[in-house]
Amino acid sequence: MPFRQPPAAKYNLKWGRLQGRIAGEIQSEFNDNINLSADKPLADWSIGPHVGIGFIYPISKDHLMQFSMGAGYRFYLNTPSINSFSVAPDSAWSHTISIYSVSQF
Repeated sequence: MPFRQPPAAKYNLKWGRLQGRIAGEIQSEFNDNINLSADKPLADWSIGPHVGIGFIYPISKDHLMQFSMGAGYRFYLNTPSINSFSVAPDSAWSHTISIYSVSQF
């Protein structure tokens, strides 16, 4: 069952019923075979800063609209030719259907 109100700790902006969040992180990774080679594996460290923004808006008690977008860049220390940019969109429209049973005695 989808939640009606987002947890307060995960959303740090609020404009009426519209709630938003901004997040950031930095990842570090060591890979001992970045080129996936069986013959000549190449090891390298990578650093990846990422930022994200998300919004949630309860339209009614049965409708919830969500929009999220993230972006980041992966820097390789010894192999800059494989540096990469990433985008992560994530949106949803939730609709709850309720079925009521009426019984008469």
